[in-house]
Order: sequence, then structure tokens, then C-alpha cells
Amino acid sequence: MSLLPLSRPGEGRVIRLWRWGRNVALSSICVALLAAARGALPLRPTDGGRSAQPATDAAAGRDAGPPANARTLRGVIRAGVGFAENLALAGLDPEIIPHIVARLAPALDFRRLRVGDRFTVVLDPGGDLLSLTYEKSPLEALVLRSTPGGWETELAALPAENRVVEVRGNIRSSLFEAMDRAGESDALTLAFAELFAWDIDFAHELQPGDSFRVVVEKVYRDRRFVQYGRILAAEYRQGDGTHQAYFFPWPDARGEYYTAEGRSVHASFLRSPISYTRISSGFSGARLHPILNRVRAHLGVDFAAPEGTPVWAPADGVVIARGRDEEGGNRIALRHGSGYETHYLHLSRFASGLAVGDRVRQKEVIGYVGSTGLATGPHLDYRVRRGGAWVNPVKEVFPRAERLPDQYAASFAEYRTWLDGQAYTPFDGGTNLAASR
Repeated sequence: MSLLPLSRPGEGRVIRLWRWGRNVALSSICVALLAAARGALPLRPTDGGRSAQPATDAAAGRDAGPPANARTLRGVIRAGVGFAENLALAGLDPEIIPHIVARLAPALDFRRLRVGDRFTVVLDPGGDLLSLTYEKSPLEALVLRSTPGGWETELAALPAENRVVEVRGNIRSSLFEAMDRAGESDALTLAFAELFAWDIDFAHELQPGDSFRVVVEKVYRDRRFVQYGRILAAEYRQGDGTHQAYFFPWPDARGEYYTAEGRSVHASFLRSPISYTRISSGFSGARLHPILNRVRAHLGVDFAAPEGTPVWAPADGVVIARGRDEEGGNRIALRHGSGYETHYLHLSRFASGLAVGDRVRQKEVIGYVGSTGLATGPHLDYRVRRGGAWVNPVKEVFPRAERLPDQYAASFAEYRTWLDGQAYTPFDGGTNLAASR
């Protein structure tokens, strides 16, 4: 599972999380430095320019920088002011501004400039343009430069620093509140919760006194935090034990999260097919039906949730039934691997276009909570059958996905042991773990 959205710092940089052998190490992001082209050329070369292309490491770092007598102007996009006016406010000669705008137009949408974006212009002693660098994001810039072959525009990575930090916290009321007290944002909270979505229901199973630990990459530029990178290790301690996840990079650059025992953190099933408010009725062999007023088995779990709440597939599967009956209302059933079936009752409606025989992916929306059939209010009656017998969805231990191949077991154990043994004291958002090795 890759997170992200906890996004990677950008193209042209390599994050080496560890190396094979006895010495396991984390390294900083290698970034390509932006530099203006060397030598003065007129603003309007006779052979025209090139269209914008993604920058390679070689392209981003091929120049030695502007000449010593070059003049550098810096500016920032201001509210209510067009790009040309912003260039003028930075001190550019009004005569060359239209030509700069024309060169950038194919690669830069001037209607989507963001207030606060920075740009840098390098001029030769005669006032001709050598380069213009527009920072489209904290980690990426569009560069217009003069080259012997004409004008060239390219996307390039901006210099950045990758720090690996540890974050710890204790639960008082919620994971969001605890992560906020630790000085972190909701983006890290969501990524952390996604890691353990197969084991923990963070909306209902947390208790005061639970604790967490996460080792995560943070990307900085000019000593300012820009974004989170990849979670390298995570741990959640609660009354019934400890849940752990470690990112293990494969030799071919793939990676996956594994438990301390080397099993994938991905179970074949999510803990819940819905974001619910409470369990209004549990699995039971004898329950008084609230409408029929007689005792009968309730072979599922009722999740109370507002009308229209999305219901998703807890695992990959195939639609084997879709229809309506008097008691279950709108209902759908899926067949999964390992002999499992899942059933969903009282839906208000089905996902658009979903039909019997269709394949669905884990967490794909299949319907919406309702109160059709014999229901006293909006809820989802969720039922699971294994090998033809109904089982309690809340207590069922679903099979894990894959296990780490045996040939990587020793390297994984060494990496995990080293990572667990680190002690950090955060500063400015975290400690540079790689540098502390």
C-alpha cells in the first residue's frame, strides 16, 4: 500500500530508505538544483523555443550558473495583479515583459497563478534575459532559459531537504486530537489511520490511554515544512495489544507495509464497510425483532448511519445478487476469495451502473445506507458468510494478504530492529534520522 497522498517529494530526486547488508541507512532526498543558462543571448533568438518537457536530473543540473556580473531580480505573485504587472513590479524592463509572457504562455496558465508564488529572473549586464524560474509549487519550478539552441522551458525540482522524524502521542478523545497535540496535521492522521484500517476502527475502538508512534519523512525547503513523505514505521498500542507496520522497500523500488512478523498489514477485508455512528444491533442467535416482535436469529451486524452514507466493498469481489425483497429492502451480495460472501441490506439505493457479475475493488462504493424493507431507521445490516455458514463480521479474523518472501526476511529483521531502536527528540518539526546514524 502506498500512501500519499502522503506524496513523494517529486521527480528527479531519489529517496534511498535503506541499503542491503549490515549497515542499514536512510538518506536525504537528492534533488536537482536549478540554475540559469550560461552566457548572454538576445531575448528573441532567431531559431525559436522548445515546448515544456519534464526535467531530468542531467537537464536540471547541467549548467554551472549565471555569470558573475549577471543581475538577479526576485518577485512574488500579488493578489489582483496580472503576471505581466508582477514582472514589472519586480523591476523588469517593460519592453521585454511581453516577450517573456509569450515564451511562457504555452507552459504556464496565467489564470491559475497563486498569490505568494515566487519567481526569479536573471539578466545579463545588457539587460537581456538569461533565465526565469517560476516556482509552481514548493517543490517544482518552471524554468525558461536561453540556450545555444534557442529558448527552452522545462520543469525542474527545487532544492529540498528530507528529514525522517518520530512523532509520539497518547489518546485522550480521538486520533485527530492527539496528532494535533503532537504538532502534526490531519494529513498525517489520515495516512496513519489508513495503515491500520484492516485492524482498528479509529472511529469507535479507541480508548483514553492508547498510544501511537510514527516515523515519517518530512520534506523541507528553506527550513520550512512543505509536506509529508512516506511513513516508514507506525505503531498503535491499545488494550488488546500492539499493532505495527513497517515500510519495506524492495530491491526493484517497490515497497509494502509489513507487520513485525513480516506479514502484510493488508488483510483481505477491511474492518467495516461503512463509516458508522454506532452498532445498533449485534450478531445474535436469538434477538427480538423490533418490527415483527418475535425472537429470531440476527445473522449480521447493524451499523447505524445517516441516510445516504456510502457503503463500500470491504474486499475485492464479484456481485452475485442485487435486488429488493420485503424484509431486507434493497440488498446486494458479493462473493470474495477464501470462501467468503458479504451481504448488505436496507440500502436506499445501489451504486450507479452496478450489476450482477460486475467485479468490485476493495473500498469501491456499492450502495448507500437507507431504511428500505423492515427497518425502524436508516442503518446497514451487514452480514458475512464463510464456507456457507454465517459468521460475526466484528469478531471474524480475516486472512492476511501476502507474506514477505523468505529471501528478504533477514534484511527486513535487521532494518526493523534498527528502526525500533532509534530515539529522537523532535526539533523544528523533527530530527534528521539519517544524519544521526
